[in-house]
Amino acid sequence: MGFFEVGMSVMNLLALLMENWMIYRKWFRFDGTISMMIVTAAYIVEEGIFYIPGLGNSLLVLVHYIFFFINLIPIELEKVDRVLVLQMLYLFLYNVIGTIAMVVCTTLYGVLSGSDNETWMAPGASTSMDYIIHYILILPVGYIAAYLARKGSSLVEKLTRNERIFLILGTVVPNYAFYAFRRLTTEDVSDYYGGIIVIFYGIFMISLGLCLVIFIEMALIRIASERKEMQLLMNQQNDQYEIICELQDGVRELRHDIINHMAAGSVSAECISDIVENYQKVYLIEEEVK
Repeated sequence: MGFFEVGMSVMNLLALLMENWMIYRKWFRFDGTISMMIVTAAYIVEEGIFYIPGLGNSLLVLVHYIFFFINLIPIELEKVDRVLVLQMLYLFLYNVIGTIAMVVCTTLYGVLSGSDNETWMAPGASTSMDYIIHYILILPVGYIAAYLARKGSSLVEKLTRNERIFLILGTVVPNYAFYAFRRLTTEDVSDYYGGIIVIFYGIFMISLGLCLVIFIEMALIRIASERKEMQLLMNQQNDQYEIICELQDGVRELRHDIINHMAAGSVSAECISDIVENYQKVYLIEEEVK
């Protein structure tokens, strides 16, 4: 494990901590410091295991799956489904934004320096400048992806539990299935960037993007439905308020008529009965018709 690999692991750890703090902090079951320490320890141990020589790919896949569950320990149990959906949203945004940023930066560097700008795609051929550009981009890209994913947390809350499970089956399961496929079918890390792996990675990213588009559409439909219901409720409240105001006006008018008759000395039981009966005809019966 060389200097650049160590540096890359450190930057990825910082990006992971930023992701957890910005997006999932409100769902921590422990104190924020304790939760971040758990995430840090899990990352360091998993990275250390992956650099132990002689471990087979099947064992590394198993280790990765175990740490998938360990990384969920800081999260409240009933909020795990929300976190898994947002993790996939973050992963998609990070990969898309990161790829675009890396292509732009390496192309610009290649134009200015006259060197090959495609070496960053193959770890074995990466130059020092490739690593430097990658270091520079990890945290800014991670921050942008985490910021956008955090905005999506309100949309996740609009989904039902069954809808979130559907998204997990459409994003998390394929993600870890692709990881196992990639690990078990390649012998060298450089093979990740060529051949059938790239094809399957493209298919995976497209399917992930489609699932997330469906997720956003479902959330927006739910929001539109809630707004419509709220508007109907507000209209009903306004109608009730108008009815109450009309009844209050009628009571005032009734009281005013009775007072006038009393002042004129012409009030009688029959007169009061006529006034009340007229009030009922004008106001109460009209309200029943409404």
